[in-house]
Amino acid sequence: MWDSFYFSATTFTSLSSNLQAGSVLAKILVLVEAAIGYLMTKLLVAILVKRTIRD
Repeated sequence: MWDSFYFSATTFTSLSSNLQAGSVLAKILVLVEAAIGYLMTKLLVAILVKRTIRD
């Protein structure tokens, strides 16, 4: 369980991981999770900038 959480956290935050996805389905899920991580980071920055400019 810990390995799964570690792998997910390093993928989401785009840090390098010493674990690798084994199957094709796992690799696809890793790509989706990484893309969601990038999108959520951009969304957070956009919200913070919008709130800062508004004040």
